[in-house]
Amino acid sequence: MNADYVIYGLSSSLNVDEIRYIGITKKPANRLSNHKYYSTKKTNKRANWVKKVLQGGNQLILTILEDGLTTEDAKKKEIEYILLFKSFGANLVNLTSGGDGVNNYVPSSETKQKQREAKLKNPTRYWLGKKRGKINGFGEGRPLGVPLTDEHKDKIRHKALGRKMSQDAIDKIRKSKTGIPSKARKNFKVTNVITGESYVLDGVGRVAESIGTTKPSLSKYFTRKSTHPFLGKYIFENLSK
Repeated sequence: MNADYVIYGLSSSLNVDEIRYIGITKKPANRLSNHKYYSTKKTNKRANWVKKVLQGGNQLILTILEDGLTTEDAKKKEIEYILLFKSFGANLVNLTSGGDGVNNYVPSSETKQKQREAKLKNPTRYWLGKKRGKINGFGEGRPLGVPLTDEHKDKIRHKALGRKMSQDAIDKIRKSKTGIPSKARKNFKVTNVITGESYVLDGVGRVAESIGTTKPSLSKYFTRKSTHPFLGKYIFENLSK
């Protein structure tokens, strides 16, 4: 079974740290384009949010949260990430609870523990969020007038961007999927200077695959430290420095 699915988050370039949507895909670049296209064709809350981002002159940013997943694992992980981000107070625009809209999914013990910890650290936010969820339905986000604490912002930033994960945490994730610990890969922000699209991927190989080239060709480009866009349209920012 192929393990080529990723869990991704969407945010605005105005505030990259604030993840507003969580989804799964095999082709991040294509998925990002689809989100933009359907924002002009649909009127649901996800499409309206994307439209607002773009019409405001900002870019839609796609960040890889976890990769190397099978179809079933990706569906389960999508549900768990949505639950996790909601417990942190994230104002998501997801239309369902994830996993193709499955609502009777039972969270893993790990997810339950994280929700329990979030409840204990800030019970007021937790119960206000539960009350709002019952009124407005799943995925409506945190209650109005209750700002995110710096601690919660840090947790979301760590989960969404992966820039401050320890090597031990990275090895645990890799080992859980492959059984073999591996070194952390660099995170790159990829920008198409022609379309203005931007997204974040980890590893030169994944970046190369997303833009239709080979890892050796892209590695050679990085080695030369060229100031010209790769293939005439792609520029990169190393976020791991």
